[in-house]
Amino acid sequence: MAEKHPDVKFEYSFSDGKYWSPYDHCRVWKNGTYDLMIRDNYGQTAKRAYEETGVVEDGEIPVQIEFIDFIDFNNNPIEYYDGIVISRSTGKMIVTISGDFSDPILYMKTKGQTAWQKKGGFSNNKNTLTDPGQAEYYVMDSYGRRSETFTSEAITYTPYSARPVITILHADSGAIITEVKDSTETNAIPRRYAISYDNGKTWSDWQLGRYFQKINPPIGTYIVRVKIKYTTGVESDSVGKTVTIK
Repeated sequence: MAEKHPDVKFEYSFSDGKYWSPYDHCRVWKNGTYDLMIRDNYGQTAKRAYEETGVVEDGEIPVQIEFIDFIDFNNNPIEYYDGIVISRSTGKMIVTISGDFSDPILYMKTKGQTAWQKKGGFSNNKNTLTDPGQAEYYVMDSYGRRSETFTSEAITYTPYSARPVITILHADSGAIITEVKDSTETNAIPRRYAISYDNGKTWSDWQLGRYFQKINPPIGTYIVRVKIKYTTGVESDSVGKTVTIK
């Protein structure tokens, strides 16, 4: 190949001659056919069309979020769903991106703060963050492409044993409607509740919802008791109220 004369300088255009640059490369954002124009400092030009088929298009970075290995304060495994308060942040948040992106970085902003900070890059398109806490996150690559903002609500309160509170909202021959609360719910993992209408002799199945309804109860006196499961295999003491249906 003949050597370029030191007095010859080239400029390049990827916009059909509208804009010129001394750089012989540019970033394209979509697959398609592109025109490359070259001109030297003597006014001579050349043009070539080429097709690009391997481009990751300029769109939102797709992310998948997974929460794993969360345990409660007795080291029992618990389920964690984004947006539900848990008792202690001892789990991991795995962020997985799909596609080929340029040096993607995970950014985090702690709840109540305004500054974003870097939380590391990705290995094999994954970033595993221990104790994600209460924060917002997004992923952005070196070309400014970014993901949607996503959150974690893993609150690190010191937990306490559940303390059940029972309220009879309605009681007549049509229905007994009971509300169950945990007075420590601000420091709680997701609770499961059970109810008894015979002073604790028999119990309902555990449920996440804290409202119970007994339809068309027979006439008589009921000692309604409730209890709360706050770790695997551990239950609160029950509390009760007396209800008379006439």
